[in-house]
Amino acid sequence: MNSEDLTLMLAIWGAFLSSLLGLLKIWDYLRDQPILSISIKPGYKATKGSPYGDMTLLMVTVANTGRRPIFINGVSLVLPRTKTYLLCGDPYSAKYPVELKEGQAHNFLMNEDELRQKHGVRDREFVAMVHDAPGREYWSHNPIVRLWKIGRWR
Repeated sequence: MNSEDLTLMLAIWGAFLSSLLGLLKIWDYLRDQPILSISIKPGYKATKGSPYGDMTLLMVTVANTGRRPIFINGVSLVLPRTKTYLLCGDPYSAKYPVELKEGQAHNFLMNEDELRQKHGVRDREFVAMVHDAPGREYWSHNPIVRLWKIGRWR
């Protein structure tokens, strides 16, 4: 084996290894992205002994299913047929910023009776949006369902 063949083999081996390491770094980057799972559960009745009195509560659960901790700076509902956002400002459950570590969840409570009476929101129209510290938005529904629920396609 002459030196030219050895140089060519080492160059091919180096190109293969560097490409493989580059792909592994891209995979690590994509895997370590913050991932939030947002669910909306209406119809919770508060007991008379709780600080909420006897109102009906809407629970927005935000869970960190990613590998990195994330700070939540705001949870809001999108009011249907408008471009208005209603921030969850509950003094007991929404003490911003809320840190969510890997596998951790937090419940944000909103007055469902007020949403129905004052804003005319029905159960099937609830859409939640979450803001994190860098300013990214996370939604409870995908874009098509979101547009349908808030009435911008009707």
